[in-house]
Amino acid sequence: MTEDKEQPKLKPASENIWYALATIAGEPENSNDPIIEKNRYYWNGYMFKHIAKNERDILFDSSGKEVLFLGISHLDIKHIRSCLDERGFKNEELPDMNKGIDFSKTKFSTLVSFNRFVFPKPANFYNSEFRNAVDFEQAIFIGVANFNEAIIDGIISFQGAIFKRAALFNDTYFSSIVDFRASQFATTTGFQDANFTSHPPGFFDASVSEDIDWTDAMFPGWRYKFNENAMEKMVKRQKAVKHKKAYERLALMMSKLEKTHDRHMFFQHEMRARRQLDTGLRKIPSRAMNWLYDKSCGYGYGFGRALTLWSIHIVLGAGLLFIPTPHNWAGFVNSVATSFANAHSFLGLSRGPLKTVYADYAKWDLFNVIWMFQGLFGIMFLFFLILTIRNRFKMG
Repeated sequence: MTEDKEQPKLKPASENIWYALATIAGEPENSNDPIIEKNRYYWNGYMFKHIAKNERDILFDSSGKEVLFLGISHLDIKHIRSCLDERGFKNEELPDMNKGIDFSKTKFSTLVSFNRFVFPKPANFYNSEFRNAVDFEQAIFIGVANFNEAIIDGIISFQGAIFKRAALFNDTYFSSIVDFRASQFATTTGFQDANFTSHPPGFFDASVSEDIDWTDAMFPGWRYKFNENAMEKMVKRQKAVKHKKAYERLALMMSKLEKTHDRHMFFQHEMRARRQLDTGLRKIPSRAMNWLYDKSCGYGYGFGRALTLWSIHIVLGAGLLFIPTPHNWAGFVNSVATSFANAHSFLGLSRGPLKTVYADYAKWDLFNVIWMFQGLFGIMFLFFLILTIRNRFKMG
């Protein structure tokens, strides 16, 4: 989500009847607060009757035991009604499930826990803000989960969550860690234009749909500081290790799905994280090669960058070789042809009509230096160019 984008008018969570229902027993102070279990009891009990019979099997483990508190009594319903009245919803009916579960444009300022909550209808968190930690661990989204254009500032966990329908995080802003470990995505999953500003998402042991979209998603970059102290270096290294592991997993997932472009995108990020781990004098050559591979052709995927370097290399060579030639159109064409031949001398190309011209300048070592460097860099730049073309258009 861009900084200059007009922000929607949000209402505090306390004014949302769905939030009041999710915190009937009270707002938790921490992730271990017993209140969370009580809230889960009332929420899931209220939701149970709205779960289709063919969807209820997901609520039991392999032995047939309920994994969640399900079903509540008439007295529990009266207690919910009483608590909602105390929260300021005295004249409102209980939330209408037919319209979905609406948390859109809501601002959550405190810890939010939907741990093991069931969402039988579409759950809409569109344009909401989470300013503190968020817990959706083992939550079950039977309907669509819409987090499009949400702002999530706190650490957020979807560990073990199950998404039976579409999971949408398009244009969502994550400023901290987001964990999808062991989560299950059954169908459409969208991260278009999502912005992960500090950490890549964790998908270890997760299962994802073939219909997952990372178009224009943004991931954290690296800033170089030459005057880092020992503590800063240690923190940066720990961060690089975590990023490397996260990108490795994401690249592997995309490879299994045969989504080659996405796989290579995550490979690029992985290689940049690895560069941060190449510290010390002994690692200078490795770090330099990593940097060169990145800047010259985007780790084998930057076709435009590779084409530009290859072209500039030939044009610069032609400009220097044009110095002793007749300053006319024929001299220019011959200079470009000779530069091209020098850059690809390994193909056995001849320097052509300029051989006699340069013979008179043999005593000027500059041209020998030009030919030598063109021969060396020509091989490298052509290799990068061909590599990027191959990676862009290969089938698998």
